[in-house]
Amino acid sequence: MGTSVPLVIAERPQAIRQADRAIVGRNVTESFGIGDVALLGSAWIFDPAENPTANISFGLGVKFPTGEDDVEDDFRAADRTVTRRTVDQSIQPGNGGFGAIVDVRAFPLLFDTVTVFGHGTCLFEPRETNGVRTGRSLASEAVMSVADQYLRRIGLAIPISREHGLSLLLGGRAEAVPVRDLIGGSDGFRRPGIAVSLEPGLVWANGPHTFSVSVPFAVYRNRWRSVSDRADGRHGDAAFADYLILFG
Repeated sequence: MGTSVPLVIAERPQAIRQADRAIVGRNVTESFGIGDVALLGSAWIFDPAENPTANISFGLGVKFPTGEDDVEDDFRAADRTVTRRTVDQSIQPGNGGFGAIVDVRAFPLLFDTVTVFGHGTCLFEPRETNGVRTGRSLASEAVMSVADQYLRRIGLAIPISREHGLSLLLGGRAEAVPVRDLIGGSDGFRRPGIAVSLEPGLVWANGPHTFSVSVPFAVYRNRWRSVSDRADGRHGDAAFADYLILFG
């Protein structure tokens, strides 16, 4: 059984524009707090003692809406007025929905040294919207959507030092928010899309513990049109990270 308790410390800068779209300043909003906690239980399909060179694990879990989904901050306008409203969906610690997690991992060992690994996680969230106002001008984007999420990873772990339990990680990952959820509706404001990254890293195994660090850097990014985008005949905004730093 594993537990994920994310701590969110985020800020979002954005341009302050006049009516003619000229930029006259920058507005920075912030959020801080515990995110949505997840519990995941998993088990090996085959007995690890009898199958040390290849196996598959299957996991099921629940994500709880423990993080705030309606954090507010001050927004400054070009005329120097200040309004208090909810910060952007991208920096909210939580999204207000319960979710079901399905997790699958597999590995074969090649040449008694190189481990090939695959990993897929899906988060299914049946709630359509969380009722939190976005402050956006379009009626179709007035409240925040609660979206499914996906993660796919594949790669190689190549030993560098068996004595010290150190391995080189070479892989790829794809993270996505779909346009439509598998269960439930998909209205409201969301930014669906996909980011595909190359993921080099290091893994250190010490007894029963394993530590890792990786730096995925994006090679392909695509912001898909959401349900509300298609209804309004437009294509919404998005921002993707150039790279991530992940510790495990």
